[in-house]
Amino acid sequence: MSEEIHNAYQTLELPDGAGLNQVQKAWREMVQVWHPDRFPHNPDKQRKAQERTKQINNARDILKRYLKDGNIPRSRPRPSEQSQKQETEQRTRQQEAASEDAYSSQTHEEENRQEQTTKLFKDLAAFVEHFFSSQGPLAAAKNFEYRPQQQEMAVAVAQTLESGEHLIVEAGTGVGKSLAYLVPSIFFALLREKKAIISTQTINLQQQ
Repeated sequence: MSEEIHNAYQTLELPDGAGLNQVQKAWREMVQVWHPDRFPHNPDKQRKAQERTKQINNARDILKRYLKDGNIPRSRPRPSEQSQKQETEQRTRQQEAASEDAYSSQTHEEENRQEQTTKLFKDLAAFVEHFFSSQGPLAAAKNFEYRPQQQEMAVAVAQTLESGEHLIVEAGTGVGKSLAYLVPSIFFALLREKKAIISTQTINLQQQ
């Protein structure tokens, strides 16, 4: 048996002389443990998993070619029940460790996202006020006209969404009420990752 074959068995954590079925089974289990998609938020572990997966796939291919050529050492005894148990326990520990790493990475990412979202919530009203100002993003739009009443209404909507209270607004024609309640609602829904429901009375408003 060449050193390449021996190393391939070692990579798959199998004893020398294991059959094709054992190779396939070990390969499937190890690919699941080291699949890069299990570490979407950890680039270092993802790179390590990619390298390890490449080694595992290469070892499987080497052993498949070797065993399909009839190079099966029939005189070699089967692994003992104890060694099989040890192999199973070792793979189980690897799976548990990989799962813990993936969970820890996802938890850390979720905590960071929540922290950033909380920070944005605190600034939502200020952001909306800037959005509707004469120097905000809307100012770059064609035919934009700064309207203090529209800005005031939008800020009130943002503050109400943050506080969870209710708001009734009465404003005349030309104030720009639609954008004043739609823009804060859209940003708030995006930050909360929820849907915003807008209920209107007339067909014209629905089309608008």
